[in-house]
Amino acid sequence: MNATNDLLNDLQGRSEEEETKAPAKHKHNTHFPIVESEEIEFEELPGPEEQGITDLRLDANGNRYEFKSRSTKKGGDDDWYPISNFTLRCLYLLKDEHNPSRVLELTNVYGEQAMICLPTEDVSKKSKFEAACESEGNFVFNGTAQQHNRVKEYLYHYEKQAEAINTLGWQPETKCYAFADVIFDGKKVRKINKDGVVQVKDQLYYLPAFSQINKNALTEYRNERKNKFQPGHAIFREYAHQLVMVFGDNAKVGIAFFIAALFRDVIFSRANCFPMLFLFGPKGTGKTTFRQFLMRPFGDYGPSDTIGLGSASSPKGFSRKLAQLFNAVVPFEEYKNTINPALIEMLKNIYDGIGYERAQTSNDNKTHSTAVNSAVIVGGQEMPTKENALFSRMVLLKFAQTQFQDEEKEEFRILEEMMKDGLGNVLLEILQYRAVIEKEFAAAFDRNYKRLRMDADTSSLEERSLTNIASLLAPFDVLSRRIDMPFSMDGKEGLYSVLKDIAVEQQKQISGTNEVNEFWKIFDQLATDGEYLHNGFQYKIEDGYLYISFPSVYKRYNNVALEQNLNKLDKNTLRSYLTMDSSFAKELCEAGNRTEVRKRDEGGTTKRYMPFKIAGNPVLEQLDCLHPDNLKEKQNSKKQGSQGSQRSQNEQNTD
Repeated sequence: MNATNDLLNDLQGRSEEEETKAPAKHKHNTHFPIVESEEIEFEELPGPEEQGITDLRLDANGNRYEFKSRSTKKGGDDDWYPISNFTLRCLYLLKDEHNPSRVLELTNVYGEQAMICLPTEDVSKKSKFEAACESEGNFVFNGTAQQHNRVKEYLYHYEKQAEAINTLGWQPETKCYAFADVIFDGKKVRKINKDGVVQVKDQLYYLPAFSQINKNALTEYRNERKNKFQPGHAIFREYAHQLVMVFGDNAKVGIAFFIAALFRDVIFSRANCFPMLFLFGPKGTGKTTFRQFLMRPFGDYGPSDTIGLGSASSPKGFSRKLAQLFNAVVPFEEYKNTINPALIEMLKNIYDGIGYERAQTSNDNKTHSTAVNSAVIVGGQEMPTKENALFSRMVLLKFAQTQFQDEEKEEFRILEEMMKDGLGNVLLEILQYRAVIEKEFAAAFDRNYKRLRMDADTSSLEERSLTNIASLLAPFDVLSRRIDMPFSMDGKEGLYSVLKDIAVEQQKQISGTNEVNEFWKIFDQLATDGEYLHNGFQYKIEDGYLYISFPSVYKRYNNVALEQNLNKLDKNTLRSYLTMDSSFAKELCEAGNRTEVRKRDEGGTTKRYMPFKIAGNPVLEQLDCLHPDNLKEKQNSKKQGSQGSQRSQNEQNTD
């Protein structure tokens, strides 16, 4: 036993010797300077002749292109004729692997200006180029295809190149984190200029959402514009502390999930999965508010900025949302066990990092995959018990409180004030430890996984459950040695204990899901039979609710389970699982009694019944005993069978 305890202490990484070791030196910054981006300087364009182009020039006023005629041998101005009523400037070539484009500035002879961003394919094709220019106003190009090419040759020489950032969040190649309007390089926050361009070191980057080029694209960049950097005034410890003051243990898990989401790629590379956070509870218990507080560091996100699973959107559309952000959080709402089965498969694939695949328009049978780049929070009033394979991919947080004391309301108000101006600095405060996480995560994951495997409370849990918990514990474990956290890793109220209890309880629920369904099958069998459970006595059906007298029903359930050698649940466990079901009508229960309501049976006797809402629960909706026609038909069939057996017996006796 002593040897086991020593080993557990070693796995915890909290031995006295290790505590005295100073972690790798790192200056902990809580606020980061915001640098205004300087406007990119463009030198005045020289004439085409500077490039040795002799058949193209600007007119005397410099506001239209002229081309030299080949039909005369004169050397004067009569040889030149206009091919446009405007001039161009190619400002940027926006390099992108899939869709490179160019930013063009147009100025016509009337002094009118426009700025457009076109795919390079549209710039290179004369007809598409002309249509795009004319859609901006009086910008007409009359030249031939050859003259169009000559203008391009002249202009491309002076354009600047910028990398287009289409996936916000962590940028693996440059080791920066991009919001829609700034780039964080690890030390400074660099804002974009009016064109949406920002310079980091010697490289230009283009962020389209807030560029003046796209000022009229009101819907195209709606989602990206939510990802706006708002630093706020809070530091990480203040934010995390206040979240715990309002949401208790749920906040501890939420903070761990927030930290892990910022390093999702690191975690996924080691664990080959990333758990989803599921917020479960009835309306008005704070699920949406909790999710909003977790997302606020990522931008100007409000309660309605979520993806509804109950909508008509397809897995393909949802997958595109997941690919737009890298190492961030994407929220899904309105989960029900009756949602489209394809969406359930999509959620399972998110855990495994599998995105949507579609065929490319080519002849080589290649496919294009939409990656899953971000962590996911799912919310709903039904526990995700449709499939255990889905439930086991979630870390479940329960929300039940609907009434709050004055002190709790004040703590909530403080948190709202903290969130009002943004929480961007909180995110950057964690991001500065990226190199530390990359270096130490694998060892921390292994340490916490082994600790869970050897813990008597969690040793029997499924592999997936242990991986989920270790994935959230490890980043917190690494950072808690460097950041002043408002709660500890260990101890009775530490993160390890909280997550362990959630995993154990969730495993019980996963194991109990099939047993609960089996209970309802037995209940239906007994009620349909009509000899053991009677409508109006052991159960009642009123106004869309099913009321069961639990002690009477359990007694008969227990007998059937024993006779049929089924894996039955004891009375307290079954009652607990039934009350956890989303169909349990807790709102009907009497004050002071969380599970039952008083009702008179058909004989006038007052009994206590557990109430369940029938609509929305696929298991209850299919019970034959809740459908009078089915019940009558089955009982008549049984009665006729019984009478036939009796006649047969009488005939045998006569013989």
